[in-house]
Amino acid sequence: REGILYYNLVTANSVGCWNSRTYFSPRSQGIVEKNSLTLNFPNDLKIDQEPQQSLWVLSNRLHKYLYSSLDPGEVNFRLLTLPTQEAVRGTVCETGAKVPEPVEPKCPAKH
Repeated sequence: REGILYYNLVTANSVGCWNSRTYFSPRSQGIVEKNSLTLNFPNDLKIDQEPQQSLWVLSNRLHKYLYSSLDPGEVNFRLLTLPTQEAVRGTVCETGAKVPEPVEPKCPAKH
């Protein structure tokens, strides 16, 4: 509803965001959360349709399963939730946040 795109960063154990009402560049993208324990392999996410929308993230240890090193004595699956307004608070994805201007590539002068 707010034009925010959320995406998983599986290899970085984090969830990112981009406000689609801004230009697309690395500077206009934020990190909602990064955690090597609770977001270990965040492989799926969803935004619900409730009036107060929430971001739902499924995190698991699929990579450990694939390499036959899954430990049944550890927490191997997590379902995490966070209200979307709270998720983007303090990031460049927050509505009204100042997004840094894009940097123009500097080409070396030709001689």
